[in-house]
Amino acid sequence: MKILMPHLEFSFGSLNGDYSEQTLENFEHMLSQLKEDDLGYVHFDNVSEFYFDGITNEDKRVLKEKIIDNSQK
Repeated sequence: MKILMPHLEFSFGSLNGDYSEQTLENFEHMLSQLKEDDLGYVHFDNVSEFYFDGITNEDKRVLKEKIIDNSQK
């Protein structure tokens, strides 16, 4: 599957956002590891590639739903 980077970033906006400094650092690290192709898409096999330490199971559920929805745009 693939998703445009702006759509992926928008997906993360749906999360709680009340995180510790360490969780935010984990998020930044995960985001920095992503690679965009020439058209601005991030390719992935599983939504769990975008999970990072410190988010709740509910956040994972919401994130999965949003990423799948946004990857179809």
